[in-house]
Amino acid sequence: FSDIKLREGRIRFTDDDIKSTTLLNNISFKIPYLSWNQKESSKAGLTFNFRNGGYFTANGSFNPGSGDFNSTIVINNLDISEFAAYIKQYAYLNSIAGLAGCNLNISGNSELLDSISLNGRFSIDSFIATDGKDRKILGAEGLNIALNNSMPIAGKFVFDSIELAKPYLLFEMKDSSNNFIELLPPEQPDTVTNMKADTLSEPFVYFVNSFTISNGIIDFKDNSLDEPFKYHLSQIKLNADSISSLSSWLTVYSSMKLNEQGDLKAEIGINPSDPYELKVDYVISNFQLTDFSPYSKF
Repeated sequence: FSDIKLREGRIRFTDDDIKSTTLLNNISFKIPYLSWNQKESSKAGLTFNFRNGGYFTANGSFNPGSGDFNSTIVINNLDISEFAAYIKQYAYLNSIAGLAGCNLNISGNSELLDSISLNGRFSIDSFIATDGKDRKILGAEGLNIALNNSMPIAGKFVFDSIELAKPYLLFEMKDSSNNFIELLPPEQPDTVTNMKADTLSEPFVYFVNSFTISNGIIDFKDNSLDEPFKYHLSQIKLNADSISSLSSWLTVYSSMKLNEQGDLKAEIGINPSDPYELKVDYVISNFQLTDFSPYSKF
């Protein structure tokens, strides 16, 4: 067979369990050449458009003789709100929004699946998650991840950089809980036990050459007091280098603005295998004690 093509196809997928429908438009598929007992390398390509804009494209080749294969996958402006119904099974969110994308290269051999190599970039832009009161509780202007040659099936991941720009967090304390605990559905004991057992049986190794957070914001509220307490952390910066699952010590540098007046600079050292082994050096300036007056009345 030669020059196999599909043009302007359309797929509509409905998941009745969560009442969600996904629509893929303008599907195109091509295989230049295909034959039985083929020894030459063959190529194929697939493209389609998402319902709310953006597109997916994949191109690859496979050598039947050696088993070697490689492919490139590009996703542009995938609207993650399409997956809100799936996420709501695990968190009581009112809505999520944002645009996701990636440019990935995958290579390996069909006989040696553990050696499959993955590298490329992932991104999420304009991410927002709201709670049941339609309040923004999580957000980020952008998340960019650069992945070096990693072997996902073998459990090895190498990140050249992870950059989080303008993240936002609303954290609200209550009498015996907080707003994030209340987002979680009740645990299923058997499922949780099985998941932990499966996770522990599989090795997982990671390396991160650079991790940065820039211009972050945290709004903290404590509603457990007689007089509600609010505190605003802004201009949050954080950076860490050479993070590894094999490291015995990790150093993180951070700075932030305290309630628009004070300044905090900190150097934090921690043992990844023992979080209680912690060392913190910090400098605070222009700190306003009056900001914490609700606690003095507690």
